[in-house]
Amino acid sequence: MREFNFSRRRFLTGSATALSGLALSLGLARYGFANAAAAQEAIDKYQPVFFNEQEWKAVIALCDRLIPDDETGPGAVAAMVPVYIDRQMGTEYANGGLWYMHGPFYPETAPEFGYQYKYTPRDIYRIGLSEVAAHCKSKHDKTFDTLEEKPQTDLLKGLEDGSIELEAIPGPVFFSQLLANVKEGFFADPMYGGNSGMVGWKMLGFPGAQGDYREVITKHNQEITIAPVSIKRQEG
Repeated sequence: MREFNFSRRRFLTGSATALSGLALSLGLARYGFANAAAAQEAIDKYQPVFFNEQEWKAVIALCDRLIPDDETGPGAVAAMVPVYIDRQMGTEYANGGLWYMHGPFYPETAPEFGYQYKYTPRDIYRIGLSEVAAHCKSKHDKTFDTLEEKPQTDLLKGLEDGSIELEAIPGPVFFSQLLANVKEGFFADPMYGGNSGMVGWKMLGFPGAQGDYREVITKHNQEITIAPVSIKRQEG
């Protein structure tokens, strides 16, 4: 795609400009799961609260397409990003409770006027996933999660640039909501459901919620390796 390009390396390194020198060649086992099968099993055991069965399958596939497992390390599914998104749908944010959601709405106005759609994040997912499913059914006679990699990628590109038209939710609106939440889930504190095993933090070298740095503050010109710690004091 124009900016994201489905390049996992660009996605991750672009989110960590200050840490661009970090080596990104760590394996899945070092991030909390013995292998991809173990990560998938963890996802399979989770019972979504907001998404129905078909929506859940689509969300998992969408997350996997945006940040797949590769030689760089585990992807969004291994990081339990779908779980983060499902939990987030139960928050005040997802219900639109954190900003003004009364009309009139002017979607065509300039971006500096803020969000101009009547849809909450919950609406964007519920309606958007339904419309994506309808598109996949019409064009491929399949669901998104059963498509091959290329048509999945082409669909996401079309949503991002608006060349794929949905009925109610504009493609770019659905795509930007999804992409933002996938990024959040990959890098947020594990207490929110994603970043399982602190995969995102370890990949970036981010130390997490450390209490202090007294043990390393005097170590000048040395490579410092600090195991990340979550807000709930879980160590990675």
